[in-house]
Order: sequence, then structure tokens, then C-alpha cells
Amino acid sequence: MAYDTLDEFTEWCYNSYVEATRSDRYREATVYYLVLHQHLTLNLKARRLVSQRIKAKSLLKDIDNAGKAGKSYSLTYTGEKGVHEFKEMIAAYEKQLRELGYSEDNITELIIQKKLEG
Repeated sequence: MAYDTLDEFTEWCYNSYVEATRSDRYREATVYYLVLHQHLTLNLKARRLVSQRIKAKSLLKDIDNAGKAGKSYSLTYTGEKGVHEFKEMIAAYEKQLRELGYSEDNITELIIQKKLEG
């Protein structure tokens, strides 16, 4: 598995953590968390890697905050995988609204509201 940038590896570690947590594989999730933490500590220490370091710190903070709140299962993917999951969620929501018989105007308003929330 090759990565073009350090951001891709950071996203992969985080997304793997999220996937393992959602599947109740907590030992595996812990490994991904530790790999991400070591990646931040060892690989992203150069001055030129400020933006990658900030991103990795932010993702680790999200994991920590979700863990403290007991909501690790509610973390969402990041990067392309996150965008894809969000689009699928919006499409499913739109389909559900249509099945419930909402008007096109209401569907449009509710989808806009859902996009702003999430």
C-alpha cells in the first residue's frame, strides 16, 4: 500500500480506526490510534510538515474527545472516504423523504438543513 502524501497515510490510519471502532474491534482500533500517534511524533516533526502535523493532531484530538464522551462509534470518516459516506447518507435521506411523501420543496429544504448540520 503506497501513499502519495503523508496526509493520505494519516487519513488511512484515522479511517481504519473509525472502521475498527464501528465493528467493535477495539484492540485493532487501539493499534491504529497508536500508529497515528507515532506517525505524528516521529514522521511529522519536520518544520515543513506543519499542515500535516496540524491535521494529525486534530484527528487524534477528535478520537480522544469521542473516547472521553463514550461516542467513538459516532466518528465519521475523513478525506475521500468521508465525502463518499456523506453523499451516500444524503442520498439515503432523500430517498427516505420521497418514500414518506414529502413535497419537492420540503425535501430540498430538509436536505440543505441536513448538509449544514453534518
